[in-house]
Amino acid sequence: MKRYFLILVLISWVSAQDFTAHLIPTLSWDIKLRSGYDSNSLRLSSDEQDEAGLEPTILGSVNTFDSYYQRIAARLTGRYRLSGNKQELEIRLEPSLTGYMQVSQKRYSGVTLSVDYTWGAYRHLVGQIRRLNQYYLRDYRDRDRSTENYAGCYFSDADHSLELSLPLAYRVWLAAEGGYLQRYYEKPFTEFDLDIYYGSLRFNSSRWRPFTVGLRYKYGYAANITLHATARASTLDRSYRFVEIYLPLRYRMAGTMLSSVGINLKTEMRQYAVEDYDDPLHSGRFHRDVKLDFWVRRPVSRDINLELTLRHRTRTTDSAFEWVEDLKSFRQIQCRLDLTWKLY
Repeated sequence: MKRYFLILVLISWVSAQDFTAHLIPTLSWDIKLRSGYDSNSLRLSSDEQDEAGLEPTILGSVNTFDSYYQRIAARLTGRYRLSGNKQELEIRLEPSLTGYMQVSQKRYSGVTLSVDYTWGAYRHLVGQIRRLNQYYLRDYRDRDRSTENYAGCYFSDADHSLELSLPLAYRVWLAAEGGYLQRYYEKPFTEFDLDIYYGSLRFNSSRWRPFTVGLRYKYGYAANITLHATARASTLDRSYRFVEIYLPLRYRMAGTMLSSVGINLKTEMRQYAVEDYDDPLHSGRFHRDVKLDFWVRRPVSRDINLELTLRHRTRTTDSAFEWVEDLKSFRQIQCRLDLTWKLY
């Protein structure tokens, strides 16, 4: 009897050790440094860029609309093995800080917290919270006071999302996502506050190696929650609906200096809800925002990777008023170099 008791104690001890091992994460720590250039950090139209030297209110409190910028981010990842080699829980925390050298107001921080539960190939359940703090757009008229006073326009984001990914066929998987984004502006522009609800479907395939392709369709509605809630300018509705289509393509380059290259195409179409001639800036306005990225990735060493990205962005606006089309359409070119260093 005593022998069986000792065996039971030994089995319990081994099981407890195995369970405790599951609770100890495998940690990794990465740091990412970014250096880039933005040709139109204030998103000015062509007419505004031409007139910026003659009309100081266009630039507001800054001296130029293009700028170099720097970004630093740290990523701490903990992985927990839950059962065998198939089930895993990954928790990732990534704070960041970005600053524009020629536009001192454009200095903001962000943080992302994600939890990824995996129970097999292409089987994921990912919850994510993203926070963006005090992002500067530009100086705008404070219409609650007068048509002459300008003030810096800042907003902060709090984004919450949940995504489920499942396999469809060999090296083909589908991901469905739902999310809720709070975009709240600082005074004196709180009349623009938005609650944004969105959902997306994403199809991915690595079947045709060395290519990986994807297609994502996203639909959302932005509700202007401060409509009629603040001062004079809040009587104008800034709600809108949007559709976003995203097409990424990656090509792996084995045996070369580059590990992979890719092209990403993202198109967002936005339609404002208001039909009011008292608000010509938003009434019936529709815009198409196209971002085309080309990137290359190169490993420098086992722990260091470089990625160079070029982006061309074009926003085209349709409106019943020609001056609105000219004012809200713009072009932008961005170039950035990312260095990712695995420290641990």
